[in-house]
Amino acid sequence: MMSGIEEVIDGLSGMITREQAKALLDNRATAKASAADQNPDKIPEDITNAVGLLEFVEMNRRRGMVGRSITDAFTVNVRDSVYRIFNPSSYSSQGVQSERRTVVLGTEGFTIKLSLRRLSALMDSGAFERGDTMLVSNALLDMQNCELKEGKGTSVRRLAPTRLESVIDYSVLTEGMKNIDIIGKIVEVSPIRHVSALSGTTIPVTDCVMSDQSNTIGVSLWESAALASASMHVNDFMKIEFCNIRTRNEKLEVYAGNLSRVVVGKAFASRLRALG
Repeated sequence: MMSGIEEVIDGLSGMITREQAKALLDNRATAKASAADQNPDKIPEDITNAVGLLEFVEMNRRRGMVGRSITDAFTVNVRDSVYRIFNPSSYSSQGVQSERRTVVLGTEGFTIKLSLRRLSALMDSGAFERGDTMLVSNALLDMQNCELKEGKGTSVRRLAPTRLESVIDYSVLTEGMKNIDIIGKIVEVSPIRHVSALSGTTIPVTDCVMSDQSNTIGVSLWESAALASASMHVNDFMKIEFCNIRTRNEKLEVYAGNLSRVVVGKAFASRLRALG
C-alpha cells in the first residue's frame, strides 16, 4: 500500500521529490485540521492554503518543472482568509457580455490570486467580505502565473465570517485614513458621468451620500468603483472596502477607486443598526 507521500508523487507522475510531496501534505494537513473545526463533515480531505501553494510552486520553479502540462492542470482545494475582493470588470466573448473578478486569498506577504468568471457575481450576492474564511474547491492552479483559476467544477463558500471591524460611526473618521472599510445607508446617488484623463481616455465617476443613521458623508467613486454604483438605489445598504478619507471643499469625503471594492446588500443593515 502506498504512503500519502508516494500517492502524491504518483499522482504527479513522479515529477516532484519526496520532500516536495511531504511539504505539500504538511500544508494540507494544517489547513484541514483548522477547517475541520468549522464544518467537519463537508471539508474536502485534500486541502491546502495560500502558503502551501506558494511553496509548492516555488519548489517546482527551482527544479524547472513550471510550464509542463502535468503541473498546469493541477487541481486544488484551498481554505484561507479573503485578503481582498476587487470590483468586477466586464468583457465580451463571442458577442456575449460577461464579468470577471479577482479575489486575493491569504495574509499580508503570502497571497495568491483567484480569477473568477461564472462565480464572480456570487461575491456580491453572497456578501463575501475581506477577512472571511473561504473554501475554494476544485480550483485550477496555474503554475506559470502562480494563481488560481476557476474551472467548470470550481465552487466557493464561506466557512467563517470576517472578524475585521468596519466603520459604522462616522464621527471617528479623520482626514488621511487609508484602506478602511465603511458601511452605510445610501441616501443620495448620482448618475455615472465620464471625465477626461490626461491620457486622453475617459474615466467613469459618480458621487453618493451615505449615512450611519446619525451622520452623513459624501462618497466619490471612480473607475471600477463608479461602475459598481450602477446597482445602487436610495435606501440600499452598502459596504466599501479599502477606501480612503480625504477633504474636499472643506468637508470629509470617502474616496474609492480601482483598488477599492463596493458591494450593496441587505446583509450590512443589521451591523449598521447595531450602532443605535
